[in-house]
Amino acid sequence: MRYTPTYRPYVAAEADFDADFAKLEETLRAYAHTGEVAAFDGLTLAYEYYLVENATASVVIVHGFTEFMRKYREMCRYFMDMGFNVFLYDQRGHGRSGRQVDEWHHAHVNAFDDYVRDLETVVDELVRPAAGDLPLYLYSHSMGGAVVGFYMQRHPQAAAKAILSSPMVDPCMHGAPRFAMFHLLKRLVKQSGWDARFPYGGVWRENPSFERSSDKSYARFKMNLDTRLSDVCYQNASQTNRWMHETLQVKKRFLNREKCKAIQTQVLLINAGQDRVVRTRPQKQLVRRLTNCRFVSFPEGKHTLLNDTGAALEQYYDCLKAFLSGE
Repeated sequence: MRYTPTYRPYVAAEADFDADFAKLEETLRAYAHTGEVAAFDGLTLAYEYYLVENATASVVIVHGFTEFMRKYREMCRYFMDMGFNVFLYDQRGHGRSGRQVDEWHHAHVNAFDDYVRDLETVVDELVRPAAGDLPLYLYSHSMGGAVVGFYMQRHPQAAAKAILSSPMVDPCMHGAPRFAMFHLLKRLVKQSGWDARFPYGGVWRENPSFERSSDKSYARFKMNLDTRLSDVCYQNASQTNRWMHETLQVKKRFLNREKCKAIQTQVLLINAGQDRVVRTRPQKQLVRRLTNCRFVSFPEGKHTLLNDTGAALEQYYDCLKAFLSGE
């Protein structure tokens, strides 16, 4: 069953969000294709996708650290109403996808390239068989931006367009030098192993502070928290020593001049001016090294721009639409 797009530039007000989101989920259920696909190492990846009548492209949404598909349902509707097929999946160690460690609260990956190979699986085994050779668009947030970046390095011409929203080119270390972090990790691994929780990272909390969050919309913040409270599979909040080690190496790889120059994909990099999760300066370095990249900043935006409110969120979606529609 295919969805018939009816694009309308509408963003739910805070007071209307719960009712609007419930209607959205009811609509999406009628068109959802859901299941699991085996990754390169046999780990299962949970997915859902939506096909649109007379689609002009297919969009794959690649979420960020400790996130999950449901957080992107609102965005899914916007892409569908723009006339695009939409594919979502929970990255390994997240949501309903498989884990490489037993502790549900820990986000772990043996190698960052595992995330990239998972995206290859989604494109090759889900997108292409279901949607054929339509242009491939990639939308990513935060950690997902690094995954998409490395995917483009491995497949310089595979995606026609890619959006890197608050991409994790380099995470904020809050003053800690990189060499000191590697030294610390070496000691921690010797003490507790690669799979143990990085003791200076986040922890799962049932009552997190909205004011200290990366969101501006309380309604969207609460929806995501309610989802996390509903099932332990959504409660990962801590990085392991291995995840931290892999992430510390992202910047050098992401900014590789030769690999950046080879990428033929049209890229939109969206920066959040009030970001306290990832650093802005490396994002600007990436823009200069990519062959075809546009930089847009939302000076008052926090890290999770898709969880902004009102006019700011409308402007964000208008920015996505203009780029993907070639306006």
